Amino acid sequence: MDAIVRNFIIPRPRPFTRRLVVSLSEASLLPALDALLPSLARSSPLVKVGSYPFVDQENMTVISLESAVQASVDGALSSFLALVPPESVVRVERD
Repeated sequence: MDAIVRNFIIPRPRPFTRRLVVSLSEASLLPALDALLPSLARSSPLVKVGSYPFVDQENMTVISLESAVQASVDGALSSFLALVPPESVVRVERD
């Protein structure tokens, strides 16, 4: 019962999220992700990273970044933006 209360009843702060939509295939983003993840593991280990290809468009991918700490997620976003061609960035969504 304690686990149910902790995970479902007690409100948790909403994480900070950033979604980066790029006009690149998920496979072509692998070098950038490979460069980003080790540095995040050292500097911001609580940032979660997800990569989601668009189903209906071959060269579109969403990179999601999530953390309870706004500075960490913003730093991860800046680091990732430095690794991809600026012209490939379609939009950045901030929650």
